Amino acid sequence: MQQAWGVPAGTSIDHSDPAAKNVILPALTLQPGQRATLAQIKKGGRITCLQLYGTRLADGNANLWLRITWDDEKRPAIEAPVADLFGYVSGRPSMGGLLMGANDSMAYSYLPMPFDRSATIELLYNGTGEPLLIHSTVSYTLRARNRTEEGKLYVHYQSDTLGSDDPYQVFLAT
Repeated sequence: MQQAWGVPAGTSIDHSDPAAKNVILPALTLQPGQRATLAQIKKGGRITCLQLYGTRLADGNANLWLRITWDDEKRPAIEAPVADLFGYVSGRPSMGGLLMGANDSMAYSYLPMPFDRSATIELLYNGTGEPLLIHSTVSYTLRARNRTEEGKLYVHYQSDTLGSDDPYQVFLAT
């Protein structure tokens, strides 16, 4: 596991290491229709931690989206509703895994996310209601991605709404 974060086996992650960086934003108020940049990293490295704090991160809807773009690619590598990505069900946290999930106070990801030249992390609030108050922490290191042994993280979000005549969701038809 430590190798995935760029830490040699037998050592621990030392956030006092000059290679480890944290971007901690003060309280951010997102108005409906607004986009905010949480971090813009201009050198290659890897994100080691992403935490979002707020009382209305999910609200049982898909109005708050996370967008992450690697290396100035034309399409975001990750673009999904925060509620779905971090495992909320009906506005309540329901996934509390070791690497990713949510609890009553935050949504978190400790998945290692390497990139080559740059990373941009944004939140988009597509809602029409009250503004959202959010705090965030992004931790990363400038250790370069090993292109022969590591890939990049990509998340494709797709929403399928079943109709009243659809008794079940087909995952694989043979």
